[in-house]
Amino acid sequence: MSVTKACSAVALLTLVDQGAVDMTEKVATYWPAFSGDGKEDMTVRTLISHQSGVIYADAAPAGSLWDGHSVEAALEAAAPEWEPGTGGAYHSFTYGPFAQWPDPARGWPRCGDPLAGECCAAISASISGSG
Repeated sequence: MSVTKACSAVALLTLVDQGAVDMTEKVATYWPAFSGDGKEDMTVRTLISHQSGVIYADAAPAGSLWDGHSVEAALEAAAPEWEPGTGGAYHSFTYGPFAQWPDPARGWPRCGDPLAGECCAAISASISGSG
């Protein structure tokens, strides 16, 4: 699972390079449902650098890690464990859902799209099931 964080970061930074995502912008700009409960001013940079304080998805039902929606909803409802940007902790299971935004449903390209396309093409790689 840890390798997916690096892949997601490369894809997200590709979107940053293309001007589709701004690292200094608030996460709520791209993921409105994530704002609230102390997350209103969190920037993209804070989120992807393991400094968000949102490290648990406790509201997600047992066994729902891979369903694609329950963990995301739990993270949207979660309050940070500390003020975002003032501390850090490894996001073992929460980083993946974070990297799924922006997505087409929100009007933005999905992080897996550049990863599956131009990022993999640059190193002659392929990914099954991305996007």
